[in-house]
Amino acid sequence: LWLKMVLEKVAKEAAAFVAMGVVVSTIAVVSLFGVSDDQVARRVPKAMAFLVRDSRLAWRSFTLIEAVLGFVAILSLTAKVRETSLWRAAWALWRRYATTAPLRVEISSTCAVEVFEVFDGDGAAVLFVPGGGWAHGDDARLWRLLATALQDGPFVVAEYTSHPRCSGPEMATDVESAIEWTSRRFSTTRKVVVLAHSAGAQLAATALLRGTCRDIRGLVLCSGVYDLAKHRDYERKRGVADLSALGAAFDEDTLGQFSPTIEARRIHRIAREEDTKSEEEEIKSSSSSSSASSPRRRGILTTMAPSAKVVLVHGRQDTVVPFQSTVDFGDALRGLLGEGQVDVRIVEGIGHSDYLLEHCCLAGNKDDGRSGGSCLLRSLILEAAEAAATSSS
Repeated sequence: LWLKMVLEKVAKEAAAFVAMGVVVSTIAVVSLFGVSDDQVARRVPKAMAFLVRDSRLAWRSFTLIEAVLGFVAILSLTAKVRETSLWRAAWALWRRYATTAPLRVEISSTCAVEVFEVFDGDGAAVLFVPGGGWAHGDDARLWRLLATALQDGPFVVAEYTSHPRCSGPEMATDVESAIEWTSRRFSTTRKVVVLAHSAGAQLAATALLRGTCRDIRGLVLCSGVYDLAKHRDYERKRGVADLSALGAAFDEDTLGQFSPTIEARRIHRIAREEDTKSEEEEIKSSSSSSSASSPRRRGILTTMAPSAKVVLVHGRQDTVVPFQSTVDFGDALRGLLGEGQVDVRIVEGIGHSDYLLEHCCLAGNKDDGRSGGSCLLRSLILEAAEAAATSSS
């Protein structure tokens, strides 16, 4: 019986691995003819989609494919920006990757960080929380080129365990652990900024609302999913919901709890209700010494992030996560933290991951004045760190 279970598990993983290869290959081929991945996903049988979605091996293979395609995209862009041959660009990128030796620290059985401290700059320490649809892209090695592009200070990559090994709430706990570790390691000597993308932005925003970012001086959250129920509906319209790990990582009970937009509104509503009760009690008691306005809200700010600047950025051309997700979260967060602590940027001509790819290829280059994502990303990190420093002084 035990052997039969093992063989069935191996067979399922092997089938999922093959199915993932078929799906990805099909998407790559039909994209050459202008067919979107949504149209391919709609034609994947439900049983096959669930098999792929819940397979660790399938998602690891997808991560490998993602790494190869990402390197090709960075290579092409590097050659174009530096006006050099693909061979020279490939050699330069490989040298940057191969000569980087980060320190890997295991924080828990499901969470680790890769720490890049090879730079002499005095800039902020940056913790990067990658996305990947809660199922892939979490391998820290994928982001070494991004680390080498940010040469102003230490760069830390959070490597949390994704679906199917961990649930969404467990991923959130892993990200909180990475933030706490980075804060302990660097906050006494440097400003600490959290940079997060896509699903990683959702997990980092959850950490903010749960009070984990008290010593963080800035957050730059890119292309985030901040209302999980709305995003699930959007994935259903696209036809990718059965393949997405969202429905498996978060159940009906946790969709709202881990939706930062919903949670920010809930916390703000509770704060206002408690402030109203406090004011009514003071009026009834005719107390001559009134307390400061919005005491509950002030307590939330002190617990959450008293001096952090939160920058929310999203590409208007993003078809993976609609930019309205960031607009709605920005409105909810402003109501909670105040106008001065939250900045929302909707950027023209930018898709879901463009700024990350462009930043990788422009390392060591002077800003050429373009409105591309790399210049944007670096400037937003500096803005978040400096704005926080100004507000706390």
